[in-house]
Amino acid sequence: MDERIERRFHNVNRSKTFKNIVNTFSLHEKQVLDIGCSYGEHLAHFGKKSVGLTTIAREVAYGVSRKLDIRSVDIEHAEGVELGTFDAIFCNNLLEHLYAPHTFLEKLKTLLRPGGVLILGVPC
Repeated sequence: MDERIERRFHNVNRSKTFKNIVNTFSLHEKQVLDIGCSYGEHLAHFGKKSVGLTTIAREVAYGVSRKLDIRSVDIEHAEGVELGTFDAIFCNNLLEHLYAPHTFLEKLKTLLRPGGVLILGVPC
């Protein structure tokens, strides 16, 4: 295991803010789509059948080695993800990198089940 990457998992495990988000929305019990999931450091805390998306092959490989469902997908279009599947979408520090954030947000609506929640994190 790569020490630098494992430190990321450790830091998420220690994050009070992230724990509060998980507990507030019961994400540990829900099927969550983690878009821009990197190595899966947040994805590891979500419920069964949760999926992470990234565009970087080494992130997919690392997450898969930790038994996480991480897929290589064009994140901007989130194609190849079943519509209406997820209870929640977690998207942290990604929106500011997109070419068409409004179109992206419209697409996300189609991926959520009725009553689903979108959790966006953006840098301050």
